[in-house]
This record gives sequence, structure tokens and C-alpha cells, in this order.
Amino acid sequence: MLTPSDFIELLGQTEGQTLDFKQDPYDLSNEEGRGALIKDVLSMANTPRTGPAHIVLGVKAHADGSKDLVGLARNLDDNEYQNAVKSKVHPCPTFLYVPIQHEEKLFGVVVIPVERRGPFQAVSDVGKKLRRYVIYWRRGSQNDEARADEQELIRRWCAGEVQKPIQIPSSPSTPWEMFLSSVHGFEPGRVYILITGPLTTNATSRLAGLASAPWNFV
Repeated sequence: MLTPSDFIELLGQTEGQTLDFKQDPYDLSNEEGRGALIKDVLSMANTPRTGPAHIVLGVKAHADGSKDLVGLARNLDDNEYQNAVKSKVHPCPTFLYVPIQHEEKLFGVVVIPVERRGPFQAVSDVGKKLRRYVIYWRRGSQNDEARADEQELIRRWCAGEVQKPIQIPSSPSTPWEMFLSSVHGFEPGRVYILITGPLTTNATSRLAGLASAPWNFV
């Protein structure tokens, strides 16, 4: 269950593959609103990751990282979100809608845990933006259709074959930790290419640790 302290921690993070902020709630009374919810949930559920993904409602995020805590007029019940999704997708990803009260305002968080039963897809078109049998995922901070190579990555991740991102300390201090931070811990979904010039014998022994990194091309 998401706690108030977990919510505050999310507010301090920036949007990315596992976190999205939305000022307005989903309008589940029409096809466009339901389609937007389903697409967002599917995109998060299909994205290779090591922890849960979150969609925070009632918060407007700006490009500079600042956020406006707008709040929601009211919170819907989790059951309404489940009903909007479950009959439209297969397999149906597990998710939970959690209402949160913070600074005397209402917010909502859609929590999508790690679940490797996908790829998750819609079985019918919903609204104008959700198409059936299309594999959606998160590319950076945006939802997008997965290309053929990305679909293969998603299928491999669902099968447990993709290497997990390397864990990085919150405050990198050593040169290796700073290097890992700069390359996002070799997270799935990115392509990593190592290019070097001629190396001397001394250099090759000093840089031997680079050989253990999961490079796509060298």
C-alpha cells in the first residue's frame, strides 16, 4: 500500500519510465478517458523495470522539475478503475488506485507493480488513441508504440531474460558509481555502445572492469 510518506517521496522525483504526473483525473464516463487510462497502465506495465510504476493524479509537473499541487475535486473508487480496464485488455495487468490526502487536498496514485505476464495489450480500440493488439511502453517519459526490436526486448523481459538495471547509490561517490549514474545503471530499454581508441597494455588492465558491463555494441 502507498503511504503518505511514499507520496511525498514521489513528489520529489522527476517523470520517467516509471513515474508520470497528471494534473487532471481520468474521465471514465467516456471512451477517450477510458482509453487514456488503459494506454497509460499498459505502457507502464510493459516497461522493463525492477520496481513499481506510478501515475500521480492531481499534480502538474513542469519542465524545470517543479510541480503544482493542484489536487482533485473527488476520488473515485478503485473498483471503477478496474472495471474500465479489465474487459478491454489481455492479459490484464495488476494495478491499484490509491486515494491520498496531502496538504488538505485530494490526490490519486495508480500503482502498477512489476508483473511479467505480458506483453499486455488492448483487445479492442478504445477512443482515438488506444489501438488493439499494439504493444505500448514507456520511452523515457512518454508512452509510445514499441518498435519491433523494442517488442523483442519487452518479450524477453517478460520471460525473465533481460538483465536488471544495476543498482546505484542515491549519492554516487566513487568514479565507478558516478559512471553508472551517468549511464542510468544500464537500464533496459536503452542501447549502450562502447567506443575506444587504441589502448596500451597498462590501460587495458586498468579498464578491465568495463568488460563486465552489458554493452550492446563495442
